[in-house]
Amino acid sequence: EDQMKEKLIVSLALLAVFFFWASELMLFKYHFVPDIGRSWQEKNYIYTLMMLVFGIVTLLEWDVLFPDRQDFVNLTPLPVRLRAVFSAKLASFILFVALFSTAMMSLSSVLFSIYLTQWRAESVLLSVRYVFAHLAAGFAACLAVFFAVVLLQVLLAAFLPAGLHKRASIFVRFALIAGLLFLLFSFFAAPSIVGRAFQDLDVLKESRHPFVFRFPPLWFVGLYEVLLGTRDPVFVAQARTAGLAV
Repeated sequence: EDQMKEKLIVSLALLAVFFFWASELMLFKYHFVPDIGRSWQEKNYIYTLMMLVFGIVTLLEWDVLFPDRQDFVNLTPLPVRLRAVFSAKLASFILFVALFSTAMMSLSSVLFSIYLTQWRAESVLLSVRYVFAHLAAGFAACLAVFFAVVLLQVLLAAFLPAGLHKRASIFVRFALIAGLLFLLFSFFAAPSIVGRAFQDLDVLKESRHPFVFRFPPLWFVGLYEVLLGTRDPVFVAQARTAGLAV
């Protein structure tokens, strides 16, 4: 148990430092120029990285997302209601998501708050609002990623025979982790490798291009902006989609 705690603390610390460093690289320019409604593109970059990383983390925990046969055999004789088991598992899911999303977004949220509020107003309330929006939208994004993986596992278990399900799960898990790692390294090296749309986000937003409404990280960027008080119709539509996704 102590070794597991140490590994968890180290993993969370590494994630916090990684996202702090990535945020610093992107936001440094705001030392010299004010944010004139373009910082949502940096938020999209950070949220894309976060969702890719958390997707990999969730897939690494694939085997413990649901009670297995041994858990079922051990729990069934106990005088514990199914509702209690379900509630406990759901609570553990939410705590798992909250733990990792907070670790990834905590230091990053402070940076965003410092860089993006310095040109607007010296207000503690505004800084706190930025931190809250950053953490809340990040948690919602991670929650959507987590339960998308859970849904996939449920569908495999529901529609495949028991023997085939285990082999298919291994293949699907391997393919998804490999694919997400490829996207993560490619996107981190150069976003244009993943898609040229990242080079023209501002133009795509102004023209209401479908990519702006179909790219999942942008849904939660829209939620972020709405939590900050933005009433831009594009961000409102994205925030609505984020709510539906969650």
